[in-house]
Amino acid sequence: MNESKDLLDQLLELSPERKRQFIQYLTAGVPEFHRGYDRSYTMVVEERDFPSIVQTPDVCGGDARLIRTRIPIWLLEQMRQAGFSESKILESYPTLTARDLAEAWEYVMIHRDEIQKAIQENQLD
Repeated sequence: MNESKDLLDQLLELSPERKRQFIQYLTAGVPEFHRGYDRSYTMVVEERDFPSIVQTPDVCGGDARLIRTRIPIWLLEQMRQAGFSESKILESYPTLTARDLAEAWEYVMIHRDEIQKAIQENQLD
């Protein structure tokens, strides 16, 4: 079990790009099981790039969020900016996976303005 924990720690320390590459390697040949999930009432944002990130008008104010949660991407980025490690974020939200965080960080990189605006709009005064 210690070896598994060590491996998880190592994976969490990878850059978002390396995590994405690792995930692609692991899932090569695996059917796209996220595609179509929640499709009846959500809109997938750039589905081919972010299959786990959705925006639904009446959920989380329409902000981008992880598909099976009500955890907005801006909140995860705010935690990261506040100094939370990925391990701590995963402890705080046990239903999240390292893959979820990898997709969230990649989404943040591409949609930085959107995420920063959402962080500012949700700041407590």
